[in-house]
Amino acid sequence: MNTASRRLLGILSLATLLVLVAGCIAFRPDSYSATEAFKKQALALMAEAGKPASDHVIEIATVRRDLDQRLADERARPGNEQIVAMWTILADPQRDLLAGYLQTWEARGTLSPALIAGKQDQVARALDKILVLEKSKPQ
Repeated sequence: MNTASRRLLGILSLATLLVLVAGCIAFRPDSYSATEAFKKQALALMAEAGKPASDHVIEIATVRRDLDQRLADERARPGNEQIVAMWTILADPQRDLLAGYLQTWEARGTLSPALIAGKQDQVARALDKILVLEKSKPQ
């Protein structure tokens, strides 16, 4: 292989690598939309925590399932470690965000309006950070 061929092969390899890397970290409208929809779903359910959790068993299970699905979807995207870390915290029942909130609601039966409002604000801000990070990726 002559020098010109090696140079061309090197340039093509670098170009391919750049395209692959850009695709891994590029903004994904479907991910952004799914996160927005999940945020609305989660906050709406959280607002119901003044009522018995036993009246919302299906909705709680649905939010947990959808939370796990969002985390799995984001894990499947290479180069997405920051967003995966954020979803992992939301999904961890030992943490004091969404999964922990749902666990507390189930354990206590109902939650106070002050706790509901405070946790909704925290969860909304966490999801907004995910949305901002996703939107900041190259389009």
